[in-house]
Amino acid sequence: METLAENLPQTAPWLAEGPNEPVTPEELVQAMGEVELAGLADTLAQDKDNFVAELSQSLPSFIDSNSTDGQVDENLAAALAEEA
Repeated sequence: METLAENLPQTAPWLAEGPNEPVTPEELVQAMGEVELAGLADTLAQDKDNFVAELSQSLPSFIDSNSTDGQVDENLAAALAEEA
């Protein structure tokens, strides 16, 4: 299974110092898959297009603020894995 970082090269700056590169809703759909994102939106009782648009805006800063020295916090990663 490919990781988000393999599908979205702009994720590297999210884990590093400096400005975060944006991701478009279309890039996010291509990287994560239409079905997966629709399922997440459905779980959250949100419209898929709105969910993807909001996620594309918030994901870079969320990853950046929850990573230290280029690594995602282990507790956060475990919690996200349990949710999936």
